[in-house]
Amino acid sequence: MYIHLAGSTMFAHVSQFPVGRYKKAHRHGPGAHVCMIDSSGYTLMWDEGQEPEKFDWAEGSIICPPAGTWHQHYNTGPEPCRFVALHASTAVQREEGGIEQIDFENEEHRLRAMYEAECAKNGVTVQMDD
Repeated sequence: MYIHLAGSTMFAHVSQFPVGRYKKAHRHGPGAHVCMIDSSGYTLMWDEGQEPEKFDWAEGSIICPPAGTWHQHYNTGPEPCRFVALHASTAVQREEGGIEQIDFENEEHRLRAMYEAECAKNGVTVQMDD
């Protein structure tokens, strides 16, 4: 669900992803604040050519990826993960072509293996069917 704020360059969206799943890696412009409503997991963040850094989160955590930094949100908890993302419109971010993403089939295999190991620690079955 998208929330457009009248007369503003900011907007928000509410999203959810199921147990045993994660979002595609993506990057965008400045100002994004992702508020985790429930569940637990982690976010990987990295700049081009660098190793991903892991940031654990739980209900109430806020993730603020820097502009242009690749990031990917992983749900390792026993319940669906809901979050609210607040950010500038794509026009303000100069992203008229949309947000850059990495498709699951193009991600590094070690990131999927890391996710499987993290889910196993919590007794969560991975449900990634791409």
